[in-house]
Amino acid sequence: MRHHSLVPNSRWGMIPRPIVGLIFSLFLCCGFVSQTLKAAESIENADELETDWSEYDAFLEEDVVSYETDVHGVEVNPTDESTSAAETIHVEEEIQGLSSVSEVLDNQVGIQVRSVGGPGSYSTAQIRGSNASQVDVYLDGILLNSGGVSVVNLGDLSLDTLATIEIYRGSTPVVLGLGSIGGAIALNTRDGQASDRTQTSEWSASYGSWNTWRGAVLQSSVLKNVRMMNVLSVQGTDGDFLYLNRNGTPLNENDDEIIPRQNNDHQMVSHMIRWTVPVGRMQLSLLNNLFVKQQGVAGIESVPTHSASLHSIQEFVALQGDLKHDTGSFIRWSMGGIFKRDEFEDPDNEIGVGHQSMMSKGRAATGHVVGRLNRAHRFRWDTRLEGRFDTYRIHNRISDESNLPGKRFRAGLGTDFAWFPISELQLVPSGRIVLEHSSSRIPESMGVNAHTKEDDDIYFLPSLGTKWALSKRYTFLANVGRYVRTPNLSEQYGDSGTNVGNTDLLAEEGLNADMGMKYTFEGDFPISTAQLYSGVFGCWSDNLIAYVQNSQNTVRAENVDKARALGLETSLNIRFLRWFALSGNYTYLETVNRSDKPYHAGRQLPGRPKHEVYMEAEFEKTFGRFFGGAWFNLGIAGQTYLDQANLRENVSGRTLLGAGAAVAYEPMQMTLTFEVKNLLNTIVLTDKGVDKPLQDYDAFPLPGRSVFVTLHWKV
Repeated sequence: MRHHSLVPNSRWGMIPRPIVGLIFSLFLCCGFVSQTLKAAESIENADELETDWSEYDAFLEEDVVSYETDVHGVEVNPTDESTSAAETIHVEEEIQGLSSVSEVLDNQVGIQVRSVGGPGSYSTAQIRGSNASQVDVYLDGILLNSGGVSVVNLGDLSLDTLATIEIYRGSTPVVLGLGSIGGAIALNTRDGQASDRTQTSEWSASYGSWNTWRGAVLQSSVLKNVRMMNVLSVQGTDGDFLYLNRNGTPLNENDDEIIPRQNNDHQMVSHMIRWTVPVGRMQLSLLNNLFVKQQGVAGIESVPTHSASLHSIQEFVALQGDLKHDTGSFIRWSMGGIFKRDEFEDPDNEIGVGHQSMMSKGRAATGHVVGRLNRAHRFRWDTRLEGRFDTYRIHNRISDESNLPGKRFRAGLGTDFAWFPISELQLVPSGRIVLEHSSSRIPESMGVNAHTKEDDDIYFLPSLGTKWALSKRYTFLANVGRYVRTPNLSEQYGDSGTNVGNTDLLAEEGLNADMGMKYTFEGDFPISTAQLYSGVFGCWSDNLIAYVQNSQNTVRAENVDKARALGLETSLNIRFLRWFALSGNYTYLETVNRSDKPYHAGRQLPGRPKHEVYMEAEFEKTFGRFFGGAWFNLGIAGQTYLDQANLRENVSGRTLLGAGAAVAYEPMQMTLTFEVKNLLNTIVLTDKGVDKPLQDYDAFPLPGRSVFVTLHWKV
């Protein structure tokens, strides 16, 4: 592995030469494309430049820009207010096909999604080379990362209940939360708006490979002033896709075989109810989201399981209020609770050591208040006050023993002050103060006398962001900030099984920095709209937490690692002739483990390929009463390692193709969608004559070709 020299005693280091070359090339490319677009625009209408500038000036004079406003033909979203490298994805139409939160995120620039294989399986998101535990996931503004387990399983989230997904790479605004090292993903549920009708219903049914099925029903209605939304989604799969089983001998191909995955089935139900009612000038919302899942727990590729299972239930309840002022100022508040219970059964000793029957419970009570004072073209002041109380407990049903629940209280205060020295320039200094108190009864199993352990910590997290509208088309963005992730309760206090806990853990600390250029274009012919973004980023992390073998049968969380991630990202969305769209992105990521441990030092972080490319072409056309569309996509990922020490073989680079088509009969609002994923049925990767399975996690294979059909009807 090549190592690039660093500036002596400098934490920032030098950007590797490949990144410099790529940055220079990409900015030249963006400049060339933008000049071409400008030329096309001027040919279409020679007077449009002057007219557009007057429209732009008029836009700058507006005191309030609502989220529904179109600027240069492109809808303005909450992420456009931020200085962050951020974007909003509208996913309401995803109910017309069989997709998932993890698949939507996997197609976005700067995000690496890792899965253990198959629909609905455990999957996580990493942003710009961060750990999955360093990415905050919010549902309607409430943090889903619990104190017990910091990683959010994307496979447990239903896409049918969502309207938009906001992605913040690196820095995050205070209105969303108090920040995290990797960034944030904000999931926003549908609001029950029934447009000009008092009642709307949507029905969707899907079926496909491996006996995968899904059904969803959405009901939206208005009764007097109350908007009501009811979404029920059910799905399941056998998950028995074919994969390469090397029988634990990767260097001996004589015993390799293609066999079906075992014990990889699941069935899950997701139900969401949302009521929204105006109370004076305030909009009040009540949300309840219930999720239940029963699944088999498949083993590694060479050791299949037959009876290990996991049963999960999670309920999310929130009461929220939103009071807006005509000037753009507002007050938003929320209070809610999260309950999650997992029951793991291993009656035949297939996973771990001995027969296991474990139940874990995590609870969280949370609340926050966000206020904005807006004075257009002078300043905007956002303040967030939040509090959260988490508990986590694990019960061993065989020995009938429980660890006493770990408890954590977290309070935070943050503020963003957006200052406009000139109308085109925005400077946003930010500060966050986080206080934490945690406690638990330490059992004798941790090697000490039983006692109560309490910890108090305080963190100050400054950041600075800027956004500069260089012209009506170009916007420059830059950010730098410090963030932390405190150890979760499981890492600190362990469980009654293999994790003995470590109460001396330090918080993970991270420094993020990025800068980039955004270009927005609207025309008429042949290009109607276009958006380009290109930027560079860096993240330096200390005290990273990893599980280390503590004895033959136990593990212990320790601060063992430091890491550095440098890279660039560029994305393009362009629409031609209003019936053809092309989108794509490229991410270059250079990661280095900066640990003092010799078996980690200088190694590449696992699961972070240096090169990732995604491209999609979409065609759509209306034929009388019918609407037709088709799309093709391409995903490319470079080689990567799957273990921290880079001792085991690396995973070969892969190229995956997908395609789909949809036909809609508009009078009945009925749509039939046909999708093919992993079109070439890639399940074996060959590198230097050696066959390797397609996988994201070591020894957990990914599926080959899958075909799905969905019928959607809206009445």
